[in-house]
Amino acid sequence: RYGADLEALLKEIGRRYSVEDWTLVGTSEGSVSAFHAARMNPVLARRTILTASLFRPTRNGPGLSAAKWDDLSAELLWVHHEDDPCAYTSYRYAQEFSRRSRKPLLTVRGGGPGRGESCQAFTAHGFVGVERETVMAMRSWVKTGVVPADVKR
Repeated sequence: RYGADLEALLKEIGRRYSVEDWTLVGTSEGSVSAFHAARMNPVLARRTILTASLFRPTRNGPGLSAAKWDDLSAELLWVHHEDDPCAYTSYRYAQEFSRRSRKPLLTVRGGGPGRGESCQAFTAHGFVGVERETVMAMRSWVKTGVVPADVKR
């Protein structure tokens, strides 16, 4: 039902605002939703960007640990901060998943200073201090299809 609901929503928004070309973006736990939404809607979701992705299982579910990458027809870009402090979203997993999915990884470096819990927005997990640069790099990929150089600050 999730895929059908999302399809109806995107079609209605597309009808109202003349949008035909969708890029789905998910961060942390939202990366699981974005992956499945894109997988279930291959005609609508042309690109998917997964940032600070939830790779390891948590009490909420398996994260992306069991994802079948061949089921995703959309172009995929991984975006991850090399100093992400969250145990479920570590950079080494981003490198591994990039290799397994055969999709590019945009690495983010610098920013800060962070504050708060490790899996929250005001740390490298949320790209604190490099938010604008990270979004602009993702935007560039959406517009050109070319993976930009790593983000550094």
